[in-house]
Amino acid sequence: MDARTLAANVGAVRRLLAPSVALCAVVKGNAFGHGLAGAAAALAAGGADAFAVDSLEEALALRAAGCALPLLVMCPPTLVLSGHAASLTPYQSDTPR
Repeated sequence: MDARTLAANVGAVRRLLAPSVALCAVVKGNAFGHGLAGAAAALAAGGADAFAVDSLEEALALRAAGCALPLLVMCPPTLVLSGHAASLTPYQSDTPR
């Protein structure tokens, strides 16, 4: 992963958005194999406002790496309840799976 290129790409997307629009970068699956903490740091440097992960473990790993941005956890809300102290937001959908 080239962190500078990743940050530049996020910056390019950020410039297309209105200032009031939040940019949530999805870094699930260990940032799609690129390394969770490193990819998150590059995305934050580029202008990401929040991150989405697919497990409580990934969310807690980002917190342990020093990430203070909002985290959206895309797993069943009952699995996220124990992460409440880490300021995590569970994804909730009204769409049946």
